[in-house]
Amino acid sequence: MQSYETPFTLEQNKPVVFPDFTIEYLGEREVEIPKFVHKHFIYRDYKITFEGKEQNLSWTSGTGLLAPLKFDVLDKHFTFQPWGIDNKSKEISIVKL
Repeated sequence: MQSYETPFTLEQNKPVVFPDFTIEYLGEREVEIPKFVHKHFIYRDYKITFEGKEQNLSWTSGTGLLAPLKFDVLDKHFTFQPWGIDNKSKEISIVKL
């Protein structure tokens, strides 16, 4: 079982179990954004499962800001924190608030 606040790497379609939920990395997708110089953002998609329910998360550095993504599971609050300044690292940590 993975502990909160400890960095870990997700591999596609290999779920990681936490005390309150399971998270699974589903893969990347490219979304065209014509307003920006790079013209596209790379999104990483994740699925969170808990008590027979599913919740999807999508994260992108978009403009280069590596900010945490907040999400809730059963009235508990978490942040999904990506690591790596190049947007290539798949190492993340999850913090229970």
